Amino acid sequence: MDNIHATTQDLFDHYDRDKNGTINVSELRAVFQDMNRDVSDEEINGVISEMDLEKDGELNIDEFVELLSIL
Repeated sequence: MDNIHATTQDLFDHYDRDKNGTINVSELRAVFQDMNRDVSDEEINGVISEMDLEKDGELNIDEFVELLSIL
């Protein structure tokens, strides 16, 4: 289980380009681009709105992991 956590943390850290501990719209866009998914800004904002339990407009590590589990 520790290896899974380390892997998701590494993935999160890779996309958290400004290193502020959250994934914002542009960083999430990069996630979808790397998955070869053509997603509009409206869809990205919808994903963040749906997954963002803290309602701060960004995804923390727990919210990001939850998103990965449903993709």
